[in-house]
Amino acid sequence: MIGYSSGVVAGKIILHCRLRTLRSRWTMDRGCIVSVSTAALALAALLSAGEARAAALIGDPLPNVTLHRVDPGPAPKVKLHDLGHGVLVFSFYSKSCRPCRMELPALHRAVARVNRDRPKRTQVRVVVLVIDEPPPTVVRKRLGAKTLWLLDVKGAARRTFVPRRYPCTYIAKAKRIRKINRGFGRGYERRIEGWLRGLTK
Repeated sequence: MIGYSSGVVAGKIILHCRLRTLRSRWTMDRGCIVSVSTAALALAALLSAGEARAAALIGDPLPNVTLHRVDPGPAPKVKLHDLGHGVLVFSFYSKSCRPCRMELPALHRAVARVNRDRPKRTQVRVVVLVIDEPPPTVVRKRLGAKTLWLLDVKGAARRTFVPRRYPCTYIAKAKRIRKINRGFGRGYERRIEGWLRGLTK
């Protein structure tokens, strides 16, 4: 899921070869200095893009990341990949992110409607990945006692999921990412509910 793609590696090789060619020409004709500079800038940009981690995509497996629970219990650590084969909703949360605070109640309403008539073993589970400071206990309980709150202060989950914006919601089934929603706005709740109903049929 994470790493250099073959296309990026090939692009580096091609640009490196072209840069060497332009340098050779520059030794014969100093007029090529502009072309050399342009090629060098292109190469630097490509190297920078290649070093950046790729964002998680639909179809990718859940990351093998272990996080601590916000409310320590008998098992204070949780490995995301071991949460089961059912439908899971992962949502990144930040205290300083106002849309994140608006998104969580909408997400829980959508999940509650989907779970209303489902047996416990097949119910959708929400996992909130807290990147700074979790909301107060009373707020967490109001959003659902079954919600799993995990601390991602050190960024282990962010480095693997690589959310491009907040809030960012990932829906997984059978340990693979099936849907991704970035941001929060009109139609969010209905869209999430529709995706979940489709995945729980």
